[in-house]
Amino acid sequence: MEFLQTITPIIPMIVLIVLIVWTKRIMESSIVTLILAYLLVSPKDILTNLPNGLLTTLVSDTYSFVLAAASIMGIFVRLMIESGGTIGFGKLLGRFANNRKKSLVATFILGLIVFIDEYLNALVVTSSMRNLTDKYKAPRLMLACTVNSAGVPACIFAPISIWAIYYIGLISDSGLLEGTELTGLQMYVRVIPYMVYPAIFMVIILLLALDIFPKYGPMKKAYQRAEETGDVFPESGCVGVMDDDIKEGNVAFFLIPMITIILIAYFTGDIFVAVLIGVAVISAMLILSKKMTVSQVGDAITEGVKDMVFILVLLLILFTFTEICSDIGFAELVVNAVSSVLSGWMVPPVMFIIISLLSWIMGSYWATSALCMPIMIQLAEQMDLSMPLMLGILISGAVCPATCSFTSEALVMSSQSAQVQPAEMGLANLPYAFTALGISTVIFGVLGVVL
Repeated sequence: MEFLQTITPIIPMIVLIVLIVWTKRIMESSIVTLILAYLLVSPKDILTNLPNGLLTTLVSDTYSFVLAAASIMGIFVRLMIESGGTIGFGKLLGRFANNRKKSLVATFILGLIVFIDEYLNALVVTSSMRNLTDKYKAPRLMLACTVNSAGVPACIFAPISIWAIYYIGLISDSGLLEGTELTGLQMYVRVIPYMVYPAIFMVIILLLALDIFPKYGPMKKAYQRAEETGDVFPESGCVGVMDDDIKEGNVAFFLIPMITIILIAYFTGDIFVAVLIGVAVISAMLILSKKMTVSQVGDAITEGVKDMVFILVLLLILFTFTEICSDIGFAELVVNAVSSVLSGWMVPPVMFIIISLLSWIMGSYWATSALCMPIMIQLAEQMDLSMPLMLGILISGAVCPATCSFTSEALVMSSQSAQVQPAEMGLANLPYAFTALGISTVIFGVLGVVL
């Protein structure tokens, strides 16, 4: 009986991991394990406790912020796609690209600039630049890899992206900011210098695009095939039939709303207000230029909110799940186990590897981050480690599979937009991801000693 009480806190986590790996369905797996967690707490009261838990999360300040901010961000992304602004910016960059290296660097730059959302990044950047990279015989695998390597770090580093909003919500909900006089945004900015993995991976792929970093594995074969045969696709060929690229695009529809958001976010520190004004600006531009009617803008706004429904429902489940897991002592159990085995300086590199592996297995940085945030905070407090460092390790590990896991949504979107198989892109990225993983582990080990 005592043994059962000891392992009870980890049962929901184990079940969640097993279900995600088995079914590849994160929503259904999260719902099942949420119910299981409440059953473990009090089976007879589940019909009362579970709805109350969901309602508590729904009306919490943190989830209310995420709900509003993510919805308005979805609207902005949808309007940006409809405007064709990023297409115009891509065509502008293309004027300065007259060889393979420059075409890939232009793709990389556009990927960094479109930092609001990884879906927008993967879809729009790839469709904007693939004709240009094809012209100079850059392999489609390299195109997909370049977009992914710029887009994922950009969405992490920019504090006004959908990913940043999610992490700011987790930080605010953790109680970490109590007594610090810091906002979630301010803490997130402090964590950015410790997001080592995405920075290392981004640099490696940029050097690869510039023909400075060596090519090996599937990527080397893709380059050889393009040079010898002129075929930019892998041997498996083109995957699917995508819509024709958008021919028209005015760069003003990209620059003006983005600059507006950045300036307002910088001076006010309020992401929600900044994006809300950005939505108003791009809506007005679309209507005044007669690119869209008022009713069409209204329809796009509705579609933008719909685009975020899945994520918002998933976050409601995950936030409630992490709260009940906290109540049954999951974080304390893991922290005590880790602290009894590892000395202080060993915690950063070991936890980075563990979180990377866990995120790879689960295939979701959303779930991994929500589950591991309480653990990293308690480890930092109990072992006197730098809090920004530990949060940087969490984010680095959680997003690592977004660059190399076959099931990662970010990688799948990039590969589909480039019309290559996700598995082929994952295998092509894997050697460079492992290189970045090894370098990042060493750096986290050094930081564990220094800080």
